[in-house]
Amino acid sequence: MAMIQCPYCGKQVSEEDNVCMYCGKKLKYQRRFCGKCGAPLEAGAAFCTNCGKPVGETVTVAEQLPGTVVVSAGGEQAARRQIMDNTEPQQQAVQQMADYRDQTETAQQVMDRQPARQQAEQAADYQQQAQNARQAMEQPDQTARQAADYRQQVQNAHETMNPSGQQTAQQAADYQHMSEVGKETVAQEAGKHISRSATAGARRAAKLGLETGKIAAKGATRSVGNMIGLKIAAVATAATIATGGATAGGVALVQHIVESNSESNTAIVEEYEDSASAVTEPVIEEEPAIEAEPVIEEIDPVLLEPELGDFLWSFHVFYASNDPNARYAFDADDPDSGIFRSIVQDIAPCVDFALYPGGKEGWTTHEFELDPRGWFTDSVGYSEYNGQQVNWILERIFHVPQERIEQFVREAEAEGDFYRTGEGRDLTYYTRFMPSGLGMEDEIRIDSVKTDGEKYYVVYSHWYVSLDAPSQSTFLDRCYTVLAREEIDGKYYWTMYYHSSDVPKEFGLTLSEGELFDAMQQNGPIGIWCCEDFNGDGKKEAFAVIKEEDSPTNNIVERICYINSFGEITQVYSDSGVIGRDYLESSDGYCFEYGGYRFFTFNFGIHATGYFTALFGIRDNDPYELEVSGLMKGLYYEDGIVYTIEDDYSAGYHQFPKRELLFDSETLEFYKGGRLD
Repeated sequence: MAMIQCPYCGKQVSEEDNVCMYCGKKLKYQRRFCGKCGAPLEAGAAFCTNCGKPVGETVTVAEQLPGTVVVSAGGEQAARRQIMDNTEPQQQAVQQMADYRDQTETAQQVMDRQPARQQAEQAADYQQQAQNARQAMEQPDQTARQAADYRQQVQNAHETMNPSGQQTAQQAADYQHMSEVGKETVAQEAGKHISRSATAGARRAAKLGLETGKIAAKGATRSVGNMIGLKIAAVATAATIATGGATAGGVALVQHIVESNSESNTAIVEEYEDSASAVTEPVIEEEPAIEAEPVIEEIDPVLLEPELGDFLWSFHVFYASNDPNARYAFDADDPDSGIFRSIVQDIAPCVDFALYPGGKEGWTTHEFELDPRGWFTDSVGYSEYNGQQVNWILERIFHVPQERIEQFVREAEAEGDFYRTGEGRDLTYYTRFMPSGLGMEDEIRIDSVKTDGEKYYVVYSHWYVSLDAPSQSTFLDRCYTVLAREEIDGKYYWTMYYHSSDVPKEFGLTLSEGELFDAMQQNGPIGIWCCEDFNGDGKKEAFAVIKEEDSPTNNIVERICYINSFGEITQVYSDSGVIGRDYLESSDGYCFEYGGYRFFTFNFGIHATGYFTALFGIRDNDPYELEVSGLMKGLYYEDGIVYTIEDDYSAGYHQFPKRELLFDSETLEFYKGGRLD
């Protein structure tokens, strides 16, 4: 029988005694707690004074000695909420632990908004400290010195995760000063909250951070060598452990390292597996999470290279939608996207078969051979596709339902230059083969990547790089796509949901003047080019005179075009007589500025007296031709006055008086005023 000390007279008594045999003070008494919220109940109370619920089922706790708790069967959770209310510090203990838990979850959210490298470093420290603290407190023979170390570790971990929460960390540490009998209960509760925070981090790491780390590891290995690849892999592993990267994300990284690198990585893999198992045990049942709006974050495109670039290169060069006005349009929900005939086509498929199950043998070409049915006699050969592999790519990579795949096949068969044979594993697609050098001088550059944790929103540009002069490149166009990094049959693949040549303006990506010029050149030969900030938004736009290619003088105006800072080209309507006339080059430039507005102007016709002046501007972000365009001879600004010159032949000979031009800031038009001489 164990002996204890009476807290009133200090004499030694049996722990089984209800009353001290020396001073007569009670050593044990019964307390009732609410079965709903765990608050203490007054004697004879019918309703809980804390939550207002009927008393109903209660929890009875036998308390022995101030600061000591013995929990009756079924009352464990309630007793953890209200361990003791004899002394002021102990009455606040449960609330302090709840505050600590809230601060921990808030700290996790703060960490999620920090840069990835900083997340990895901070969370790694936090996770290691929390793990050490939990293991230290769970030892039954804990000494006072170990308990003090534990309190310091908890405080350090909490300050690492949330520097602004020092007071809460101290409260959590003070809470560990509970009586020696209550230490084990406190340790279990603290361990549970730490594990919950780690588990929540594990889901995020497995979903986004870990996968990004995996891609980075592979990209670095392919780009700059195995050693740097291993370093990034190690960083990704640390980030996984740091954010609680548990089984799902961790196994993906380990598998990737094994597949992509040498046998020397075995030590890294084993070390990671040991760390991951230590972080994720024990598994604690989580409380339901509150749904929140997805946070769109921007990430460094370098982390996704070169896999993403390779995927987009094949698609961009060889894909063509069924809409001739939107060549790059693809939507997984569009039943007429053109994706099937962009994979099974006569030039080359818009995907790299080597990336998918079945390998590159899924597409083979037979040059100067006749196809099995003898249909493609007008081509230089035929292409043979593994039908099962093609269907797998359509369904898994481009999210095309099986019933729509069959629709695509029937439509292709109706065209007459495609047929299929066999079924199941023997399913084969045939089409004609027309070799081409298309794509050999194309380059894809990823400009911007944003993610909500599930999908990637990517903007990339398409460049022409001359094989004869690799240092020279020409901007062609820019596209936007919605992708995902999805696990399929144990491996990760880039999959596509949407693709378009229209880039959402919220990305804020604008083209440089050189890129604007290159894009305009795709619209025809440029005779006059004027690039300025015409709409006053701080970004450059441009007007261009597109000339006829085969005109005798090589300077006939075919059309006027405008390109905004995002690369969108508009043909400007003109009824001033400038179309079909010769434009005149000027050494003074083609931009006229007045009243904070900029206008595009040039002369057309013939030199001397036979010329006129065209004038264009921007109104409500749209290009327009001013009403005085074609009715002026020159545009001048002197001494605060805007004027033009008229050709007056009323006296039988040419006179050139000046005519003032008045500007209306509401309509952004110039109107003719009086003569100035």
